[in-house]
Amino acid sequence: MDDWIKTAQFSVGGFLWTGFSKNRTNKLICISSEYISVIDCDTGKVEVCDGDYDEDGHIAMCDYFPDEVIDIYGQYGGNPIHMTQKEERIAVHTKEESFGNRMVIRYKICYSTSDSDIEIFDNYGYYICSFSPCGNYFVLAQDAGVTVWKRK
Repeated sequence: MDDWIKTAQFSVGGFLWTGFSKNRTNKLICISSEYISVIDCDTGKVEVCDGDYDEDGHIAMCDYFPDEVIDIYGQYGGNPIHMTQKEERIAVHTKEESFGNRMVIRYKICYSTSDSDIEIFDNYGYYICSFSPCGNYFVLAQDAGVTVWKRK
């Protein structure tokens, strides 16, 4: 991902949902069991805000975006954006593996362009990844936290 720069990386206890604003696509909402926050994907600044969400409808509202309903996605559903207008793609591959006496799922996430395929994640504990509606930002949420990139 040579055309991208990491702008934020932080831990989220009890991660549930995330979603990009359609009106301000450099803003990302992050919903955990503790609180709702908004991330500025240009600076990495995180602000806690008041809001609510509907996990069945996969939508959220907050005081940071008073006139917008944000589509959310997470481990339990929603519709993340896996392709940009530049035809960059994210592919999520799963593989069941034996871990002791139980089976676990290992996730491999690949970022693809017309020129290359780059593995960006290969581990357990994956939740969600998505491009922003404009395609200039990208989020990956997993057990270790949330990481945000922006296009250079």
